Amino acid sequence: MPSQYENFLGRPWLHRSTTYPCHLTLNSRQGRVVFVATNVFHGECPLEPEASVPYLSAPTRQPSSAELEKLVLLFDEEACRFDSLVGGKGSSLALLSSDLKKVPVECKVPAGFCVTVNAWKAQLKNNEEVGAVFKHLEDVATGVVEGKLEESCAQAEKLVSSVPVDALLQDCIREALQEIFGDDAEQKRFAVRSSAVGEDGDVLSSAGQNITVLGCQGFDSIKKGLQNCWASLLSYQSVEYRRQHGEPLIPGMGVVIQEMVDAEAAGVLFTVNPNDGDPGKMVLTANYGLGESVVSASADPDTFYIKRTATGELSVSSRMVGSKQSKIILSDDGTREEKITEEDAVALCLTDDKVLEIGQLGVYLEKAFGGPRDLEFAVSRGALYLLQARPVTALDAWTDFELRHEFDSPILTDSDYFTKANTGEVFPGATSPLGLSVTASSLDLSFQFVMKEQFGKHFEVNPWCIGRFNLFHQNQVFINVIDTFQRDIEEEITAHHRSVDMAIFGHLVSNSTMHQIGKQRFGIAGWGVKYLRFRHMFMDMCFNNRRVKRAVRKFSDYSIPSEKYIDSQKLYDEICSQLPRLLEISNIHLQVSRAGTITQLIAFIILLDGRDEWTPELYGEMAQLLSSISNIESADVPVALKQIAQAILKSEDAKEFSEHSPEIASVWLETDPGLAGRLFRSFIARHGHRGIKEFDVATETWAMNTRPLVSVLQSMVANPASLAPTSQPTKSNDDWL
Repeated sequence: MPSQYENFLGRPWLHRSTTYPCHLTLNSRQGRVVFVATNVFHGECPLEPEASVPYLSAPTRQPSSAELEKLVLLFDEEACRFDSLVGGKGSSLALLSSDLKKVPVECKVPAGFCVTVNAWKAQLKNNEEVGAVFKHLEDVATGVVEGKLEESCAQAEKLVSSVPVDALLQDCIREALQEIFGDDAEQKRFAVRSSAVGEDGDVLSSAGQNITVLGCQGFDSIKKGLQNCWASLLSYQSVEYRRQHGEPLIPGMGVVIQEMVDAEAAGVLFTVNPNDGDPGKMVLTANYGLGESVVSASADPDTFYIKRTATGELSVSSRMVGSKQSKIILSDDGTREEKITEEDAVALCLTDDKVLEIGQLGVYLEKAFGGPRDLEFAVSRGALYLLQARPVTALDAWTDFELRHEFDSPILTDSDYFTKANTGEVFPGATSPLGLSVTASSLDLSFQFVMKEQFGKHFEVNPWCIGRFNLFHQNQVFINVIDTFQRDIEEEITAHHRSVDMAIFGHLVSNSTMHQIGKQRFGIAGWGVKYLRFRHMFMDMCFNNRRVKRAVRKFSDYSIPSEKYIDSQKLYDEICSQLPRLLEISNIHLQVSRAGTITQLIAFIILLDGRDEWTPELYGEMAQLLSSISNIESADVPVALKQIAQAILKSEDAKEFSEHSPEIASVWLETDPGLAGRLFRSFIARHGHRGIKEFDVATETWAMNTRPLVSVLQSMVANPASLAPTSQPTKSNDDWL
């Protein structure tokens, strides 16, 4: 038995996982496999049990009516822990202030209080002008009315910052300042910090979207900072951030008013590596002065990497001295930037002991909140102050790679081949997620039914396993060449397989490598499979016309009345309820397509006439043969468009038609009583269900939106030379025979 590896889960150990690397032989082919066995661990764990930490969370009850009416809440009030009352930052600070007694290091949360969301609402509810501006901003952001969102935001931001603070709220703020700080309130410096509802949450951090006003001294300065924080909720960057993330455009806004710490050094700690989520590597960045220079990235800070073991032991693994050219400090006007001396710039702003102290605080808070944290801290006269603790949301953010590959199908081996031949015509470019899950998946299941007919007991339909033939990659639809075209093979590549290549790809594709993979995976086709193949070829050719006529009678008027659904969920439910009918349509589509392919195969085999190679002469004859086929439904589209363009050219309005916008030209065609209008309306009646990427249900058809079609007609009318008749030699049936 090869070497094995053991892993233990939990502390104390609850499960043991044993990994066995093994060699495997399958059908005389060598391979490797990893076998993992997991079982409950009953032995003695040598590790000490982890110390329990009180879980920090918002109250499970609902706020009382009295709490909902409050304009100001102190950090030590239980109601201040509700995000809905004071916003994300305010509720987080209240939780941190509530219980830091069990923290393994000494730290403090600067004293303060929150102006509630109700105060924000009360400030604005009686102002009709504010209501109208908010309504216009929402209409512009959602496309109800045309306008520039940036201008609407600037208008709203300016208006809110100019609305006087309500007198009752001013009294409440004065009372809170007096209760917490007494007569020293006028001399102290405060940070007035935005705290929107949903901010600093598990899903979105909203970091930097709303402002913080530092160094406020005196009531008037605090009041102005409050107005600026409220107004920042309407800034363009803040509104656009929420719009892009599907959040309410104008949520409630609380504001934190908190005593400032005259920091000697400050910074940020991530309890996991923010780049890859590694819990064994904590990352701390810090600079002299206030933490604003680190948060705003205005200075290159010092960086410390803290190694954390599975048992929670911490050590500083590496240090990087930042350039730290400047720092932000308190001043008479609030804050100012000051250059750092050369001596301080080349030295680290924190000692290893202080870094480990901050790391221990981070580990504690990670356990208390139940997840990785992003901490803001400050150090003043040796004391550690905790300014903020929020989730590390970047860990769960979608990367560009994940967005591109979200709907990818699994590729089970590295010996597969994929193609966009055929699918590239009906699914050009990227397909919408709805198109992948509805149309493309239905076609894949239909293909399984077709394979079941052809291979009988040698193939099983699995409706839960979509992607056996249609493979999705970066929202593109591909066909699995091996599983689709190399199942029914002979010992050697035959004329039949070359003809399949020509019918599907338009050129020879099969080679000895692909053929060998097909033989290893599916074996040589037996007489039973060959009989089923011939039988279905014969049935398809005999009954194809009857099948088409029956399908036309049944589905020619088929549609899902999407206009009656104003709710996207109900429309989606209706689409799902129609999937059995879509599957029936997909089955007919593949059966009819297969019949057409079979006739091509027969024609190509006849053209080969026993020859092994495709010569240039054979390619030419094949192209001429295909071009002589008539009565092709899709081929009627360019012919009909040419007829419409010629009719427009003969009308008196041809010049105006080509010069107008597509919208106006569409209206003209839809209402024109002449030949051009009649031909256009007839075209839409017959081909209106079609369009570019018509297999994608999320795409507008020509009947839904005629503008793209009209743009093509305008180009044709503007270039009459493109409408000149073309002639090409054709062969009669006798000639071909």
